[in-house]
Amino acid sequence: MREPTRLALSAEALATDNHHDHILVGCDNFRDLDFGGTNRNEIFRHPQPTGLMNSFRNALQILFGLGARLFQQAIAKPPRKHATAKAHWRPWHLQDRHQSQVSRKQARKARRRARCHQSILRAIYGRQYQVFCHLCPPPKDFASDHTETIEQLSTLSLIPPFPLRKTSCRIRSILIRLRSLPHMSTRHQLPIGIQTFAKLREEDCYYVDKTPLIAQLAEGGSVYFLSRPRRFGKSLFLDTLAEAFAGNRVLFEGGEAAIALGAEPKAADRSRLYLADHWDWDKRHPVIRLSFAEGRLERREQLERSIRRQLRENAEGLGIALVDPEDIAGSFAELISDAAARYGQRAVVLVDEYDKPILDNLTEPEIARAMREGLRNLYSVLKGRDADLRFVFLTGVSKFSKVSIFSGLNNLYDLTLDPAFSSICGYTEADLDSVFAPEFAAAAEAGQPLDRAEVQRWYNGYAWGAESVYNPFDVLLLLRLREFRAHWFETGTPTFLVNWLQEKGFFTPRLERMLADDDLLSAFDVDWIAPEAMLWQTGYLTIAERLNTPQGGLYRLRLPNHEVRTALNRALLNSWMPDAGRATVNAALALYQILAKGDIAALQAHFERLFASIPHDWYRNNPIARYEGYFASVCYSHLASLGVEIIAEDVMNEGQCDLTVKHGGTAWVFEFKVADDPEKASTERNSAMAQLQARDYAAKYRGAPGIAQVIEVGVEFSRQERRIVSWQAELSAPLA
Repeated sequence: MREPTRLALSAEALATDNHHDHILVGCDNFRDLDFGGTNRNEIFRHPQPTGLMNSFRNALQILFGLGARLFQQAIAKPPRKHATAKAHWRPWHLQDRHQSQVSRKQARKARRRARCHQSILRAIYGRQYQVFCHLCPPPKDFASDHTETIEQLSTLSLIPPFPLRKTSCRIRSILIRLRSLPHMSTRHQLPIGIQTFAKLREEDCYYVDKTPLIAQLAEGGSVYFLSRPRRFGKSLFLDTLAEAFAGNRVLFEGGEAAIALGAEPKAADRSRLYLADHWDWDKRHPVIRLSFAEGRLERREQLERSIRRQLRENAEGLGIALVDPEDIAGSFAELISDAAARYGQRAVVLVDEYDKPILDNLTEPEIARAMREGLRNLYSVLKGRDADLRFVFLTGVSKFSKVSIFSGLNNLYDLTLDPAFSSICGYTEADLDSVFAPEFAAAAEAGQPLDRAEVQRWYNGYAWGAESVYNPFDVLLLLRLREFRAHWFETGTPTFLVNWLQEKGFFTPRLERMLADDDLLSAFDVDWIAPEAMLWQTGYLTIAERLNTPQGGLYRLRLPNHEVRTALNRALLNSWMPDAGRATVNAALALYQILAKGDIAALQAHFERLFASIPHDWYRNNPIARYEGYFASVCYSHLASLGVEIIAEDVMNEGQCDLTVKHGGTAWVFEFKVADDPEKASTERNSAMAQLQARDYAAKYRGAPGIAQVIEVGVEFSRQERRIVSWQAELSAPLA
């Protein structure tokens, strides 16, 4: 007698399965299949294998018979308690008979059958399924597993090709494993500009589930701070925290569980979030929310008026009367204590954009200091009310020192560089592969495919840990417009940052390679801000690598992606020289061809025209043109704004700069240098070329894959004459 065919999946495999989100099981005895207590998969079980297969077969027939629209209606509206149902339910769980002709027993059986079909329908729609059967004895030439994919809603070719009723074999068990198919998943609304968690969940928007991190935060501490650039989803995360602590479970549920809690019927199609099963929903904490994201406050009086208004609104919402509303610190302390006493649970305080009143006034140090003192007066209350606080979370762009803002708040934990929370804001590559897969599929079907490698080059690269992320705003606008543009940068050109870098005489080639330690990245205060800290905290630089040294951590910084490199350098170039935007646009196409062809003379003429176009009065009236690194900064930003690949070889000395530009199979290795004696530089051998060849940066590119030729260029500028006084170039590796 032949041995029974066994299930192809083990209990261990099922328990560690990260790819399949539903498993349907039917067997003689549920003990035949031990899933090891896993809760990773949602498991539908049917008491009889044949019953499961019949339900599965019927569900497939219903799915293809109803079509997509009626299917959505079917799973959204469960049958009523009586036996009759609407027309689109009849074909698969009732005969066409009058209600009075149906016995109670038949009605109960029909309802059970309908519920089973409903669960299976919801599970299999838009998914790949795999059937595993355990037969005793197995038929001849029978394959124990069979895989099919639901590709279209117009054909019915998905019934497993083995007999079920006309067989002498006894079906011991059936396992049907389902896997989501991105190209068949339902499209949702793009949540552009939505910062309210309830609105996002109720309006059928895409949502990347960050709630596992919320559970981790709530278990691990009580007072947190997070720094992230603008438009990275900080406000939405804060609102999600508020809904969780307020106990609004319905927003975290999906399917029938959400409807049972009072959600609209369309909530049946939304996903169930991690926190639904990993939160104590019996506890409802009073939530106090403060936000400085709206408007611009330019005086200390405006700041205090805003704080009083927000404290009053919080008190009214919690049903608390403040004794002295004019006393900010006293009212805040009273609000926390009274809220905890009234609700029987410790309070939660959430502060959004805690630093915006200071950042908006950095160009006016006196006003910025006044704002800092006003905020310190507010935040100092948190230290004395620790016993009444369950959770505190503050977000902002900058990371001001504890001494200047959070004096005495010793238990404040900074999440900014915690690797466990590196993706707390932003979208990961896996999020684009799963959550937003329907949008990429729709773009391809519409004849506007979005190349994933290009998407990654343009928008990925922001890193606060091992895993880099996308800016959510970039991704959402890309999926809506389906065109590559500087979406995030265009929403708020950093005029202050550009002007501040110009005043500091910042050497722009350093953007390609900068080093900073922990202290330098945290050196952010009204009276002194390091350029590295400013650029990193505002999102224009990111961490490329962390180096461990005897003195502690050392960070190598870089531009995060193509969008920031091109857009930031375009903005810097407009500040560095007049009418730079027009010059860049007019010369862009010609310059691409010059770089690709290796036309040395044309490139020299291009840069000479670039500097000759700057009026003499502009040099005289702008101090930036007098500093040593000006000429190299203009050349670098001009090339970087075009989007060509730039590699920084040595950018630490502002008197000279070594850059490599790769485009169209040609590698240009540049040395820029300021000549002390322009007459000598124009008649003698170019010292920039001599230094370039002595260091031999070109060696690594000779014969490199994709490089047909290497050209070395030594360029010397005259500060007095404000022009290129020496240009020498040599073809280091001729074409093969």
